[in-house]
Amino acid sequence: AEYFPIDMKRPEGVIDKWELTLEDYIHEAVRNSDSTYREVHMPASSPAAKLTVRNRESGEVASGWVCAGNASQVFMLLDLDPTYCVAMTRPEPKRFVSDIDVMTQDGKKGHTLLEVNKPYKAGHWMLYQYGYDNEAGKLSTYSAIELVYDPWLWAVYIGIFMVAAGSVCMLWIGNKRKGGAK
Repeated sequence: AEYFPIDMKRPEGVIDKWELTLEDYIHEAVRNSDSTYREVHMPASSPAAKLTVRNRESGEVASGWVCAGNASQVFMLLDLDPTYCVAMTRPEPKRFVSDIDVMTQDGKKGHTLLEVNKPYKAGHWMLYQYGYDNEAGKLSTYSAIELVYDPWLWAVYIGIFMVAAGSVCMLWIGNKRKGGAK
């Protein structure tokens, strides 16, 4: 498998014996008919690209839409010959955010936008988002959230500081004793 990135600034590329030209790209597309797409801003939309592909050896030209599809839309391929076709990979989200409300046992309430690598602290609890429904993509209806309870975290930090301070003191005091023994 070879990949051709979709970029309207660089709409042409070559893969093996095929010259690809990106004619049109719709980030949020819905199938309009059997062979066309239109822009519709809705959760079930999917990226679609219109391509013209020319075989450099035979001069054959193929043109049509490719679409990654999702749970609501069927994917669309562009057949080039009996062996090759052009397909679009499913898009990966750049960011997945969960809008959550948190209530602790003591009645405190909190609200946050929880993201991967941006945990939320509620008392001694840390909430981490570590997943979502990958198959559904942007249609995902759930997030996987990990809760970690660590009431002794401050004690660990104090211990690390004490070890670091002790190491510095040993280097300083040990250096003075060595110098005084001469």
